[in-house]
Amino acid sequence: MTDNPDEFYGKNVTLSGLVSEVVGPNAVAIGGDELIGGDPVLVVGARQLDQIAEGLPEGEPFEVQQQDLVQATGTLREFDIAEVEQDIGYDLDDNVFGDWEGEPVVIAESFVLSPQQGGGTTSMAQQQGVDATLPLIVDSPEEFYGQTLTVNGAVVQVIDPNTFVVVDEQAAQDEGLYEGEAADLAEQGVLVTTGGDTGPNLTERQTVGVTGTLQQFDSATFEQEMGTQLDENDEFVSAFAEGPAIMASQVRPMQGGGTTAR
Repeated sequence: MTDNPDEFYGKNVTLSGLVSEVVGPNAVAIGGDELIGGDPVLVVGARQLDQIAEGLPEGEPFEVQQQDLVQATGTLREFDIAEVEQDIGYDLDDNVFGDWEGEPVVIAESFVLSPQQGGGTTSMAQQQGVDATLPLIVDSPEEFYGQTLTVNGAVVQVIDPNTFVVVDEQAAQDEGLYEGEAADLAEQGVLVTTGGDTGPNLTERQTVGVTGTLQQFDSATFEQEMGTQLDENDEFVSAFAEGPAIMASQVRPMQGGGTTAR
């Protein structure tokens, strides 16, 4: 994401990862490793972080430290200290935040704190999956290839017990994708495959949460990695050739809608 941040400016994003720096009482930097392209991303609370923080043990004061696992959701933009101060309603130290001018920043409306126990360097991405919306993945799949992702979406086509197509639920409703042709689903959806002898027993129009690794689809690779057989003559399988596909480690039926995981 940090390689081409302007593609995401103005969009609502969710970042999950380790705190690499506590920049101030209401700001942290997340990442700085393979999770988000090698550079840390600044996160500033849309309000005081202790007012929006979630995941705290009852009665415990808010505190965030380096190596804590956190998840921040908000709008990504280019950091301009004067504009950000005007929007968030509190001051930022010019001496501290000056180095971030022109860099991407998430103005967080949600901040979930899950402190890592026992040290180590395992990121939340490895444990739970980086949050991303399906429209973002479909628009720029190369930004996410090789990453473990968690997405929510609507099942629009069940190809076999271990293979199905998910799309953004709102798009499925607005654009009639529940009855979409294979080519249409390949343009707006993601193919999902699961391993094992029995699949997740899904039905079309069902909303699911999927966690797994996004890859450019190649049937031979997916069959080898997932231990499943894919019908290359199936119109939906062939439509996703070299398109985005998830090797799913977890599929969860969900209640209600939405496209942002967890």
